[in-house]
Amino acid sequence: PDAFTSMSFAFSAQTTANQTQDVIDGKLDKRKKGTFGPPPGKKMLVFIDDLNMPFKEEYGAQPPIEILRQMFILTPFGFGWYDRKGWEFRQLVEMHILAAMCPPGAGKNDITDRYSRHFNLVFVTPFDEDSLARIFTTVVNKFLGGMSRDVAGNAAAAVSATLEVYSIVLKDMLPTPAKSHYTFNMRDVSKVFQGICQCTRESLPKVDDLCKVWMHECERVFKDRLTTKQDMNWFFGLTKRQMDKHFKKAYDQTVKLEPIIFADFVDPKSTSYMEVQDHEKLTAKVNECLDDYNSVSKISMNLVLFSSFIQHICRVIRVLKLPLGNALLVGVGGSGRKSTTTLATYVSQMELFQIEMSKGYGMNEWHEDMKRVLMKSGCTNTNMVFLFSDTQIAKEAFLEEVSSILNTGEVPNLYANEDKLEITEKCGKGANEAGRNGPAEIFAWYVEQCRKNLHIVICMSPIGSAFRNRLRAFPSLVNCCTIDWFHEWPPEALQAVAYQFLSRDKELEFEEAITKKVVKLCVEFQVTVQDLTARFISEAKRYFYVTPSSYLELINSFITTLKQQRQIVQKAKWRYDTGLEKINDAKEQVASLQVELNEMEPVLEKAAQETGAMREKVEAEQAGALEKKTVVEEEEGKANIQ
Repeated sequence: PDAFTSMSFAFSAQTTANQTQDVIDGKLDKRKKGTFGPPPGKKMLVFIDDLNMPFKEEYGAQPPIEILRQMFILTPFGFGWYDRKGWEFRQLVEMHILAAMCPPGAGKNDITDRYSRHFNLVFVTPFDEDSLARIFTTVVNKFLGGMSRDVAGNAAAAVSATLEVYSIVLKDMLPTPAKSHYTFNMRDVSKVFQGICQCTRESLPKVDDLCKVWMHECERVFKDRLTTKQDMNWFFGLTKRQMDKHFKKAYDQTVKLEPIIFADFVDPKSTSYMEVQDHEKLTAKVNECLDDYNSVSKISMNLVLFSSFIQHICRVIRVLKLPLGNALLVGVGGSGRKSTTTLATYVSQMELFQIEMSKGYGMNEWHEDMKRVLMKSGCTNTNMVFLFSDTQIAKEAFLEEVSSILNTGEVPNLYANEDKLEITEKCGKGANEAGRNGPAEIFAWYVEQCRKNLHIVICMSPIGSAFRNRLRAFPSLVNCCTIDWFHEWPPEALQAVAYQFLSRDKELEFEEAITKKVVKLCVEFQVTVQDLTARFISEAKRYFYVTPSSYLELINSFITTLKQQRQIVQKAKWRYDTGLEKINDAKEQVASLQVELNEMEPVLEKAAQETGAMREKVEAEQAGALEKKTVVEEEEGKANIQ
């Protein structure tokens, strides 16, 4: 440490020459005009991982490697390259390059001889089984030494069983275009033992418990990334055979409750990572956590907690509790990846962070968000979970920088000088207590805190070629993350979801028997279409995806259509009832008038008789009047003559 300072970063398929130059220049101090290097009196060791990852350009060159090659070419000005702003030559001194790469193939390119000739090449051959067994046995023996004698005596069995599972999976589970993430390495073996080492003496009282936690951790590391039921059943049979072979324990006699679930949050009296003996108690605990989350969160989650969903929650919690634990959740839209992460973060008592996408969201906004989450996790020692979805990848540069955080814990050249001063001020005390002094050492301590406190959960969809291309372009998505594949919802999950949706809506007013029949039909629809999609793929070679969102849409469409039809029927019934009411009112009015008419009939008859008599009298008087009129007219005529 007194003689060397170091920096490390990893290449990806999207790395450019400008990014490479900026990363190295950002770590160097100015010695004198035009000369840059590490602090005086020290030499800098630059470690570059995945050296052969960058894509080749049109003419076959790899620009990031070509810019690095310039560092080895002696010019009249010394070793170095030109500054892109002022076009002045930057002489680089006291620097050594250490690089690592995988053999060419599977998305990794070969590098030019003009570059490799500057290196001393060291080929690292795979360890033989005896060496691996010795390494891991030493580690596991040290951990299990605090357990009971029977458990400690089976450390070698656990190591040999894990290594044999790894070698068989490595040989038989080969990557294909549809299963591009079937790539396994020694990190997966170490993750198994890392999970086992989360247990305590309370967790592993007997050998049977060691067998169960071994099988559980193997399933979490290897089985959770498998995509088909056939592969999962094959792996389940493999672990049962290895348990019988190495531990001398039969699966049926050892495992009394399926599936095996280990968690540390179910028992309020203990925080030990132990087997869940009662799955109903686990469901009740997760429901309680969900209610607590909804009571304090601005946005509540109305979730249906079926068995497979709870298992995914436990898997994410397990990853978040591990050192440098990051997760890659793969599933179609609506499968519950974000809800799982949100609830798991709350149960783990961590703080969730998500970027908020908008129309003008670009690199500047992205960098501000990255600074915010990194400085909060590194400066304030806050356990953070960064939830990042493939729908938020507006630019592939976003994923490039997430990959950099997974590899090294920082984004190159993210911080301005004032940001570095703020980091030095906030982290100085903690770094000094850890024996770190000076701005460079304090910043290195800050990066370590970021890696320790920040857990990244990436949600991706396997639909299309984007998932496969991104895994090939960014190996850290597989190497640095624990993969959890979200499969189709099982029938019991479909049934639980439909039942809750139908029973929760009080407007439906279904009887229990009717609700169960409707739920059965919804499940049958979904399962039938899933079977048809498999047939469609095999016969027509075309993909048709039936997602959980489709199932929820089916239920919501049924409820909406039922309400609409009920409204139509209700409106027609109302009109019919209104018409009947009007008819009944008219009928009653007619009957009332008929009664009045019957009562008035004698009066009318008497009035008619009186009217008849009156008429006769009037007619008689009229006749007399006519006679008098005639007489008067005659007299008038006579008078006129006279």
